[in-house]
Amino acid sequence: MADRPESWYCASPKKESRGGGACRLRAGFRTDHVGAGRCYYHGGTAPRARTGPLEQLARERFSKWRETNGAPAGDDPLKVILEVLAEVRDWHAYLRAMVDDIDPGEWESRGKDGATQLTVYVSLLERAQERAYRVAADIIRLGIEDRLARVTELQGRAIASVLLGALADLNLGDRTDEATAAIDRRLELVTGGRSD
Repeated sequence: MADRPESWYCASPKKESRGGGACRLRAGFRTDHVGAGRCYYHGGTAPRARTGPLEQLARERFSKWRETNGAPAGDDPLKVILEVLAEVRDWHAYLRAMVDDIDPGEWESRGKDGATQLTVYVSLLERAQERAYRVAADIIRLGIEDRLARVTELQGRAIASVLLGALADLNLGDRTDEATAAIDRRLELVTGGRSD
């Protein structure tokens, strides 16, 4: 058998009558959270023992989903904040899709276990909604989008300054004012009509 990390196993302590040591069954063996938490024989089906592992599995699945669908954060702090918002929104969209895909008949047939799992997913979705709201509210409160627009505008003005300097070096004479006006018009288009 290949060596596996300790997290692969249930690792709950076994009774001395069963040889002691740590349980070597798969984490979540014979439960609805295989891959995380305690196995069936060590209380893995108890409601309190299921919530944490189900959340862990949901986050692991989200990480894999994000690798496929998400974009890495950049080094610019403002862009990182917006990337955090994008990640929070992605997490919310992922959980919304999970909850939307729930077939009521399927969950009813699982009885108590189905109700617990459904409660975990709905709870995660509600927390994701609250988190998305908080992050968006913080971004609005800090005026981050306006700051990003201002940074873009300043970058545009710096480029325009370089262009105007290059045009002056070319000795355009009477056409310098015309070139300046054309650059200003283009800059307004790039910055969304802001020309201050």
